[in-house]
Amino acid sequence: NGGWGGVLYRVFDKAPMLVGDPVVIADVRKQSHASMQCAQQYGASPAAFFVSRENSTELRLASISNPTNPTVSSSLVAVPNNGTPGNVSNPGGSIDALDGRIMNAHYRDGNLWTAHGIQGSGVTAVSRWYEIDLTSWPTSPPALIQSGDVVVQGQSNFFPAVAQNKRGEVAMVVASANSTTVPALQIVGRKQGDTAGMMGIATMVAQGTTGAD
Repeated sequence: NGGWGGVLYRVFDKAPMLVGDPVVIADVRKQSHASMQCAQQYGASPAAFFVSRENSTELRLASISNPTNPTVSSSLVAVPNNGTPGNVSNPGGSIDALDGRIMNAHYRDGNLWTAHGIQGSGVTAVSRWYEIDLTSWPTSPPALIQSGDVVVQGQSNFFPAVAQNKRGEVAMVVASANSTTVPALQIVGRKQGDTAGMMGIATMVAQGTTGAD
């Protein structure tokens, strides 16, 4: 009726797709959900997982565990307060760092890693990351293990992507820029035993040649 329709979760049975047979599609609509990001998943997984920014202090987690008769389980996770980022100035103009929605998500060994752009302190935008424990969800609520913000000295950073390998090492890539620096690609990382909430020093892996608008 002209209002917000929510999120449509669409499930495809992969087995017939692999042999060219007709595919049965199952749809579930959740009207209260918005901008849900599907997690890339590695190894054994009990469900398909999704995440979104619910508001300035919460993320929304969703899961589908039965693809043949799907229902969506949902729960909120409290996170440190955050605001939405503004446009990032650079020699080409300004870049829309989006509105704080989740940029990517990654599931491995019971933990969900996810990241998004938030309002920075002294800069327009920074990238925030989260590690969330899903080992007992939906039996027990998901729990935030740690979170942190990426620092690129003197520059905004935005458009983050985060992933963990099988050794528990985590890497993030972010874009960076300021009013006098053309956009670049930076990488940061952490090992499993590093201090909670901390990433290493940003290292530039590619420098743009022109500004962006």
